[in-house]
Amino acid sequence: MGLLVLAVGGSIGKGLVVLPLVLVGTLGLGLLYRNLSGVDLRGPHAPDGGKRGRALLAIVLATLIASCVLSYLFGHEFGIGQAPWILAAVALVVTVVAGRAYDNSLRAQLRDPNS
Repeated sequence: MGLLVLAVGGSIGKGLVVLPLVLVGTLGLGLLYRNLSGVDLRGPHAPDGGKRGRALLAIVLATLIASCVLSYLFGHEFGIGQAPWILAAVALVVTVVAGRAYDNSLRAQLRDPNS
């Protein structure tokens, strides 16, 4: 997600090169998670971590959108070259911290589906 923020802010490479790498990387991580954990997160009956899991995913999505918008504005419109790097670090930290918390929520839901 940090690479995406940097690409949008114009701090690294061209979007046509970096954005497909981010997409392939994201899909690859999803497949890796499914293979390592045995949990398929696709479909209408897939586990989602309950209310806490959905809230965590919303936080990650909101952070990513805000970071990309601000990265574009600061990087392209205002010419502040350091801003995309700071926003990429924020997106990275939020993704890792919320991702671990989401994984814990998901595992708790799998242990006790009625919760």
